[in-house]
Amino acid sequence: MKSVQIFKKYLFSNPIIQVRASTTTSPRKSLNRIFPHIYTVADGQHDYTQTDATQEQVEMLAKFIDEGKGKLLILTGAGISTESGIPDYRTPTLQGKQINPITHTEFVNNTFSRRQYWARSFIGYTRLATRIPNQAHHTFSFLDQKNYIVGHITQNVDGLLQTAGCSNVLEIHGTILRVRCCNCNKTQNRKHFQETLEKINSSWVGVTFRDKNRDKPDGDFDLPPEYAESFTVPSCSSCGEKGVLKPDVVLMGGAVHPEIAEKANQFINDCSRVLVVGSTCATWSAYRLIKLAKELQKPISLLTIGKTRADNDLSIPKVEAKIGPTLTRVKSL
Repeated sequence: MKSVQIFKKYLFSNPIIQVRASTTTSPRKSLNRIFPHIYTVADGQHDYTQTDATQEQVEMLAKFIDEGKGKLLILTGAGISTESGIPDYRTPTLQGKQINPITHTEFVNNTFSRRQYWARSFIGYTRLATRIPNQAHHTFSFLDQKNYIVGHITQNVDGLLQTAGCSNVLEIHGTILRVRCCNCNKTQNRKHFQETLEKINSSWVGVTFRDKNRDKPDGDFDLPPEYAESFTVPSCSSCGEKGVLKPDVVLMGGAVHPEIAEKANQFINDCSRVLVVGSTCATWSAYRLIKLAKELQKPISLLTIGKTRADNDLSIPKVEAKIGPTLTRVKSL
């Protein structure tokens, strides 16, 4: 009870927070007023003024895609979703900004760290759930419909490719839109879990932050650790107290499920070429797939911003330009 009182005192005294009373207004309209930036490209965290692709680069990408029609594989990273207002870990304009995601070991073994995560996610998910597909997602959906693409491998957990209408999407890092019990393996929709969290954390309902720079990648949120003391995390409804509920994603230090890894290998084997978009290829889960494609002598091309792990090792042709506008220009050719 004391921790709840402390939390409420913090809410009403902290200048960066607003507490809204419950209304009958629809959730989306309420969120529009609370977060007026949610449908804009820039949200204060990213610089979207990078150089546009040259006409030659656009034509090169169009030719690469056209030559792979029917068997083109798209491998995407967080860079395709930054233009939807979702932060990533490696945007050049964020270099020097400390982002320390929770590790798999810490989440599973530390009860308070787990509570911290879900407290942050309680706010972060609300903001993530309002994000919508951008030009890049819609271009891939268009290419899907025109039968250019054989499949998608994505490192992203936001589900925006599917929202845009893309099919045959393999999420190698899982999805933030689902929650899984580490004990009995039962899953539930993240939206449903959010409703459960609201019921048992009523003092948190209606809490919003004015500071746009608190959003973190993957639906996480910058919240000081002490504020999680008042947050309650439910146990698994199937196996009880021994069930640890975790977002159905590969956390830092975790491993891609063997079946998913094998399916990704099969995607590489079945395609004729690979277009890598919005990825720095820094994680082994993505880099190994590019290495495999290279070993199988599949043509590879990169569209991203900033340095990548493949720049020196694999010598892959790269276009460094704004992703959404570039792909839109490619589609128009």
